[in-house]
Amino acid sequence: MKTPLSLLLAAALPAAVNLGLAATPPAMPLVSRDLTALHDATRVLVNPHKGWYHHFPDNHPDKYRIARDADLLEFPGMDHVYLRLAWAYLEPLEGRFDWAVIDRSIEKWTAHGLGIAFRISCKETSTDRIEQQYATPRWVKEAGAQGGHYRAGQAVGPEGPWEPRFDDPVFLEKLERFLAAFAARYDRQPWVRYVDIGSIGDWGEGHTWAGSRQTLSFAVRKLHVDLHRKHFKRVPLVISDDFVHALKDSGEREILHQHILSNGISYRDDSITVSW
Repeated sequence: MKTPLSLLLAAALPAAVNLGLAATPPAMPLVSRDLTALHDATRVLVNPHKGWYHHFPDNHPDKYRIARDADLLEFPGMDHVYLRLAWAYLEPLEGRFDWAVIDRSIEKWTAHGLGIAFRISCKETSTDRIEQQYATPRWVKEAGAQGGHYRAGQAVGPEGPWEPRFDDPVFLEKLERFLAAFAARYDRQPWVRYVDIGSIGDWGEGHTWAGSRQTLSFAVRKLHVDLHRKHFKRVPLVISDDFVHALKDSGEREILHQHILSNGISYRDDSITVSW
């Protein structure tokens, strides 16, 4: 067997010398560099998925309108615009989509280099517009989807906000067709930052506190997560932490939590300064 020369040399040296060679690296000259000229305390460091975003529109197409475009465009670190609207605005009639409702904002802000994020909700709490009262389009109810009018845990008259049963088969069939159409249009757009899973609960937050206050099961929550996973293949998905926290059973919370993480879905938190 041939022995490498380096091993033969190491074996021939005394142990103390061997240790000395290992512990004493060759000396490197010290170099001093003055970086003062590169100091910059004014520009914001831009990192992927970091920075500020602005909710507009939110709840309805005119909510959180800004006074001047410059107020947004000149804001340091502004990364994207977050569009949160009810499903009813985008599919007012079954199979007939009004993408212009959001495309106007998309075209405007992406032209300035900003990204876009989405949440499409199926339940809102105001009734100032038909799309707010019936965030899930009224035609879904008329097609046979079950649900009711609720405020703060109480059934109210037909003038109140309508909440679908989130596991109703008619509702789920119509919702999946909408998600498929939405994904076909926006999933591969390079300016999409993420899609927020918002098809359950008040404002899409995964709870029904302002509505029926009915318990939404683990099964229906997982089903809505998987519907989004099925249709959105490229864009990142995010989800409100309330989507999981609203589950009362700690074991089910953990299983859903692991399901979300294992499928690369990120968490977001809404209204972190709300005391309750």
